[in-house]
Amino acid sequence: HVILPKSITAIHSGAFAGCARLSSITLSSDSDAIRLVDGMLIDANSGRLVFCINRTRAKLDIPDGVRIITSYAFMYCSQLRTITIPSSIKKIEACAFRGSGITKISASSDSIENKAVSAIV
Repeated sequence: HVILPKSITAIHSGAFAGCARLSSITLSSDSDAIRLVDGMLIDANSGRLVFCINRTRAKLDIPDGVRIITSYAFMYCSQLRTITIPSSIKKIEACAFRGSGITKISASSDSIENKAVSAIV
């Protein structure tokens, strides 16, 4: 379990790399910089989806307003099969879905500025 206090103002890609057993994250109730939506940890200031702790759901919808899916954001989400990407997404970093069970991605192809083939695996 990780508790993120209000003093945390940003979370960067790879912040939870190697945390395969991390089972929950708690945010300070008055945090403006970091959001937790359906188990997805989002740096609200930069619009970066940094980590997904929700490992039991088969389908997730990335919230509108997320601009970047960072590397390894869905690592350890082996039960995840379907993900919906909103038009606000501008970049998917390499290996964003590596280690996940994703078999279907729904997205507007014109909404993604920089897609790497390696983002899928």
